[in-house]
Amino acid sequence: MTRGVKPEWKESEPVRSLLLLGDSREQIEKYWPNFDYNKINEDTFGSEEMRYELLSDLLANSQSATQLREILKMVSEWPKFTQEKYREPLSEPVVLVAAELARGKVVDKEPVVMDIVGYLFDYDSPDEVVTKVFQEILQISRRLAMKLALHMTRVDLISELLSVSVLSGLDFDDDIIDLIRRRELEYLFSGTVVETALKSAESQNLSAEGPTLLSRFGKLGSIATGFWGSKRK
Repeated sequence: MTRGVKPEWKESEPVRSLLLLGDSREQIEKYWPNFDYNKINEDTFGSEEMRYELLSDLLANSQSATQLREILKMVSEWPKFTQEKYREPLSEPVVLVAAELARGKVVDKEPVVMDIVGYLFDYDSPDEVVTKVFQEILQISRRLAMKLALHMTRVDLISELLSVSVLSGLDFDDDIIDLIRRRELEYLFSGTVVETALKSAESQNLSAEGPTLLSRFGKLGSIATGFWGSKRK
């Protein structure tokens, strides 16, 4: 799939439907060997209702990261869902995949989250869809939710996450630090995080732990250390 380009296929084109039928059945046979193939026929890809039913059935029968990733690949090749009921944020395929991921059956979640990010970019997904996906991912991991928000440059979601995560084990690994720098969002972390950490430490009489809390953000520069030092003088 070419990034940023969605197939513009007319559902009446029987050749396209047959091609999709062949490709999709091949993927389903490989990754869902026990799936009922009678649910897929020549009419499936000419009908939004039948395509959506197929999507729902595949999600209900997915137990692995590989299967969820394959669903995103397949849907990215299908014609667009145009009916309003399928374009509501909660009905969007990528939101359904994120919700299935959040249910906990899949162990290796991060590769799926990164494919979800790619899907959101490919479809130029509206803010409300990104927000719904973020909310689902947040149920899994604050770190993964932060990565998604940083990739999408959603300052509102980043700020929301920071407001509740300073004392809650949000890990700033090298990937997140790199994303912060590439998105030029250091200002959010050098100010908001430090001030929130200070207020939390002071209000809970944790001043001795302040430097430890702020060491998580040391890779962002010397602002955190300097800020804490000035407060302790």
